[in-house]
Amino acid sequence: MAGRTFSAIRELAAPRDLEESRGFRFFTWASICISMAALAIRDVVSPSLILLSVILITLGFWVSWLTRHRPKILFKLAIAGLTLVALASFLRQSYLQPYDPRVPLAELFLWVQVLHSFDLPRRRDLLFSLVSSFVLLALAASFSLSVSFVWIILLWLAAALPCLYLAQRSRLSSLSHKPQRIATLRPSLRSVTTALFSLLVAVCVAGLVIGVSLPRVSLTYMRSLPFSLRRAFFSSGDLALTNPGYPDLPAHPPETPLPVNPEAYFGFGTFLDLRVRGEMLDIPVMRVRATRPAYWGGLRFAQYNGYSWLPMEEKPVKLETPSQPFTVPTPPGRAYVENDVNVQTFYMESEQPNVVFAAYRPTLIYFPADLLSYDSSGFKTPFILSEGLVYSVVSRCTDLSDRELAALGEPTRREDLAPYLSLPELPRRVLDLVGEIVPEGAGPFERARAIEDYLKANYDYSLDVPPLPEGADAVDWFLFEQRRGYCEHFASAYAVLCRLAGVPARVVTGYSTGDYDPFSGLYDVGLDDAHAWVEIYLEGAGWVTRDPTPGFVVPGHGGSLGISWIFKDFLAWVGRNLSPLLPASLRAALKKGLSALVTGAGNVFSGLAYSTRREPWLPFLLLFVVAAPFLFRSSARRRRRASYLAACPGGPLRSMELFLQEMESLGLALEPSETLSEILDDITRRFPGLHLAEEFHLFESVRYGGRVLSDEESLRFSRALAEALRTARRSRRAVLHRLSRFFKLNAKGR
Repeated sequence: MAGRTFSAIRELAAPRDLEESRGFRFFTWASICISMAALAIRDVVSPSLILLSVILITLGFWVSWLTRHRPKILFKLAIAGLTLVALASFLRQSYLQPYDPRVPLAELFLWVQVLHSFDLPRRRDLLFSLVSSFVLLALAASFSLSVSFVWIILLWLAAALPCLYLAQRSRLSSLSHKPQRIATLRPSLRSVTTALFSLLVAVCVAGLVIGVSLPRVSLTYMRSLPFSLRRAFFSSGDLALTNPGYPDLPAHPPETPLPVNPEAYFGFGTFLDLRVRGEMLDIPVMRVRATRPAYWGGLRFAQYNGYSWLPMEEKPVKLETPSQPFTVPTPPGRAYVENDVNVQTFYMESEQPNVVFAAYRPTLIYFPADLLSYDSSGFKTPFILSEGLVYSVVSRCTDLSDRELAALGEPTRREDLAPYLSLPELPRRVLDLVGEIVPEGAGPFERARAIEDYLKANYDYSLDVPPLPEGADAVDWFLFEQRRGYCEHFASAYAVLCRLAGVPARVVTGYSTGDYDPFSGLYDVGLDDAHAWVEIYLEGAGWVTRDPTPGFVVPGHGGSLGISWIFKDFLAWVGRNLSPLLPASLRAALKKGLSALVTGAGNVFSGLAYSTRREPWLPFLLLFVVAAPFLFRSSARRRRRASYLAACPGGPLRSMELFLQEMESLGLALEPSETLSEILDDITRRFPGLHLAEEFHLFESVRYGGRVLSDEESLRFSRALAEALRTARRSRRAVLHRLSRFFKLNAKGR
């Protein structure tokens, strides 16, 4: 009994449908090795583990090739047991590190590849390994933050596409044990290369169009967002602000302005000195993945002393949590209109101050620490943001149009808003200027917008500004003497004028959105994106971001969220990369032309939307008008098909190939193993009126006998096939007509 059972098991385990293609196995092995190398390049798995895995997989492929004809029952049981061990290890690591299971998942698939490589007798086993290598490649891609990863993808495709081709060829060979006696023309290397390149370009273009068109709506998000592993730190008292670019920064502005460090922003400190002059280098700072564009705010300043801004003097509040995330409490007594959510992940690329950068207003913070502190100036961390650190923030945003903001009333006089209205003694002409700018009877937002429009229209943005004269007020000197400056000057003037107009305001320093990379979906933020702007307080909306600096626009402001912001960022990226190749005059002309085109398209769509609301049938009429030329062209192309067959440039072989394709479209089922005589019998049975014995005999002599036809014979052969095709179509239409009449008569009889 035991012997029969073992024999039955042995028979079931006997390998069937063996894959004998060495090329298929080689390219599968190459695909796996490339995906493993991608994991090592992205530091997902240690290089030593990858090297060991490559050695074991190479050994496994060799053993699998040598033993492909053997049942290997005990071998399969050992592989199954070790796979369960790998699964248990994955579950344990996922439990210990629940916030990001990608690394345990990569190690699991790594060991599955190693174990599975020792048992690859069949084609489907090799295809499973190919799919697993794609999963490993996708895991490595999830850690990539640059477009350079596309070269690894192309290298993997160079190995994976031959795998798919060889697998398909193996499958077709297994469909029939007889050699195929009729074959279509073999594609040339040039045609295959052209087809693959065209397919790759089409996929890339389609992916970009879909990627920039899909709105990034954050309906929900994972239990945890990405952030680095926790770091050990020792805190004594409050978490003081630390800027690695200005390590010896005093608590208050010195008598003389500090020299500028071109590799750090002076706005991240205990004060914002408006006397500082100098430019910063274009150094990568961080990359940001966000569901909508925004300004990444760092610090907020409330007190103005005539030449600098300082934060409010208050005791910071500590945020502690045993598990992520940090939940930021809502300030008491504040009513916010928060109608959108912005989920952001920050990938640091250079050292930054111990400040949490985020879009306003952060509500959840995933940060690799157990303690944060915050006050009205912002959030402080226990350590500086070093290169490679990752953290995430969920912000609740106020996205209202200017019309909605203008409908808001005057802010109530509250004690907590008093610091954002207080000012030192200012020159009289600054106070008079507010009366000239602000219209009578305007609401708070209208007053702030009038000031913003005035600054953008009458002052120039420039980094080349002379030093502030000693004893001069920075805002007064900017408004009446210099009339040009950089973002800190515009933000200061705007905040001061808003306070004089009765609108609470504060200055914010951080980074502007950065340049959108459509390939990685990240915003590349550099040191030259360091920026200063203003937040004004509006009753019912809370703190609203405004930017008075010419050339800067608050992203996503005024209900513009949707696919448009991604598409605009994509076009901006294309413009930045193509503009250096064009002359300045041509760039200006293209910019004006595209602007007019976009404006015209917007007006057309607005008119269509208005007309559709008035006449709902209009879209269907327009769709018919647009589709009619394409339908007519398709019909004409079908009518010209027969005439093309009659003058086919590919000769008899191409004519016969097109003829058989058309016959299949008319319902004739052809098998790859059928001979010419069998195909002719099928055609004669399906269409009794066709007599093609002479043409098929002629084709057989060309295809298999090596006969060369003259031009006249080729043309006569093609015309005969074209005429047969027309006859077959007429016959099919006649049959369909008779069936239609039959069913109609039956329906009437009932």
